Amino acid sequence: MQGTGGEERAADDSNWDKSVKKLKYQEGDWFSIPLMNRRYARGIVARTGPRRRIVFGYFFGPALGKVPTVDEIESYTPSDALLIGMFGDLSLILKEWPIIGQFSKWDRSKWPMPHFARVDEDDDDAWEAVYSEDNPAITVSERRRTPLQVSHLPEDCLMGAGYVEIELEKLISEMPQKKPRVKLSKVAKSKNARRDSRSKS
Repeated sequence: MQGTGGEERAADDSNWDKSVKKLKYQEGDWFSIPLMNRRYARGIVARTGPRRRIVFGYFFGPALGKVPTVDEIESYTPSDALLIGMFGDLSLILKEWPIIGQFSKWDRSKWPMPHFARVDEDDDDAWEAVYSEDNPAITVSERRRTPLQVSHLPEDCLMGAGYVEIELEKLISEMPQKKPRVKLSKVAKSKNARRDSRSKS
């Protein structure tokens, strides 16, 4: 992801079959990330360019035992994300990360793309990188910083699917044990209310 202003980076095209370009995903699409033991994390496409391939997204836990519906996860916000960053879209193209559906209230202004940090620990040097809102493959600008100045920013790297899955496994394992934040349907709420009523009687 290194580059000067206006420079376009590229994901690895070695396994990118031109025949699958017709698969359409877009900003605001929720998708599922399979984890170990038939568990699933969630992600959302927050930015993508005209040629796709490189995507900026948010990723969420906790792990669920099934792929949720869009209605069940639309309460998520950027502050709930366990991981954010740029990633290649091959797993979306190959449907290894299945599209769940479009966020009905998608508003990109509420899902910002941050600046990114690249740190050279050997030289105690760092850069703050800004990427295009309309094409995350393009570097808009870079500014030299100190490591401390960019310590709050996400790493400037292009994540592969394997890295994302491993990192999510680790981050989810570190989450406090609590019930998954999944919105209940009206039917489920009704059943729970009846169950609570019986337990009190």
